[in-house]
Amino acid sequence: MLSRRFLLSLTCLFFTLTSSAARSSVEWDLVQPAESRHGLILESRPGQARVELRGERRSYPLRPTERLTAIVELDDGWAAAGKRTEGGQSRLIVFTDDSQGFRRLEAPAADGAELQLAPQLLVRGGRLSGIAWLEGDSPRELTVRARDWSGVDWGPTAVVGPRQRGSQTGLAAATLASGEEILVWSAFDGNDDEILFSVNRGGSWSAPSRLAAGNRVPDVAPAIVAVRGGALAAWSRFDGLEYELVIARYRRGSWRKPRVVAGGGALFAGFVRLDGKLHLVYRTAAPRGWGVVEIGINGIAQRRASFLETNPGRPAIELDGPMAIQLRLPDRSVDRGYWDLP
Repeated sequence: MLSRRFLLSLTCLFFTLTSSAARSSVEWDLVQPAESRHGLILESRPGQARVELRGERRSYPLRPTERLTAIVELDDGWAAAGKRTEGGQSRLIVFTDDSQGFRRLEAPAADGAELQLAPQLLVRGGRLSGIAWLEGDSPRELTVRARDWSGVDWGPTAVVGPRQRGSQTGLAAATLASGEEILVWSAFDGNDDEILFSVNRGGSWSAPSRLAAGNRVPDVAPAIVAVRGGALAAWSRFDGLEYELVIARYRRGSWRKPRVVAGGGALFAGFVRLDGKLHLVYRTAAPRGWGVVEIGINGIAQRRASFLETNPGRPAIELDGPMAIQLRLPDRSVDRGYWDLP
């Protein structure tokens, strides 16, 4: 059995290499939300953001220490969140551009902690309904927190995930058609990392639970999206040699057993729905590049496309007719590919 330290070293090495390559050649990050009816895409870098919606792109000035990392579509515009980094501290920032115009919302204050990280915005009925984030004094001492948004101000802070025996990372969020809100994240349990989840029903978050049966290998970097009758979650699981991508369905309050949808060193999954069809975009290690899988409602792969790396930054995806798909890269170049069978 490989040691946890060795497994985490592999993860950290891969993340370092990909992140370093991206930062050395790409100024802008692309953020494409899982759900968008009007082609919402965020282009972000410190001090500046560009947002594309309904085919129009607008630029928004930020403070030099600010960067947006998440965006959601609203019925009348969009909301975005990120962080401001100053003096070793990081603080949440939240903006909206809607029927009331572009404005900065007063973000939830830190409860005496040094770090607020990884904000995720929640939307219900086409309106901003809340925010979740990680908070603590160091990356190994983070709690999962959430607050509701009334349209005017924030409600009380809920500590959804108390401190664990180690790190908590990879926070992701979705709102189901039923109105339930689900958070998923990766947490160290004393042996390895497991995927946890919590559900908000009627204003109360459930105690964190394992999404899948416990094991002795790292489960990391989850993503989640609402589907008819529930939700799908995807994450990377170490199989003894490399990371494979697994997916599980949430229905009627419980998760089904995860199934493998991609191997070959698959990491950093993200869902994107285009033209009513759900897609899973992920990083591949060998060959270095990106993979896209069209996913059915039960989490079964329908079609696949693969791309060799031409730009290390995370892409947005666009459909190009019934058989073609293209990656839109941070430098605004386009890489076109074609669907294969599963």
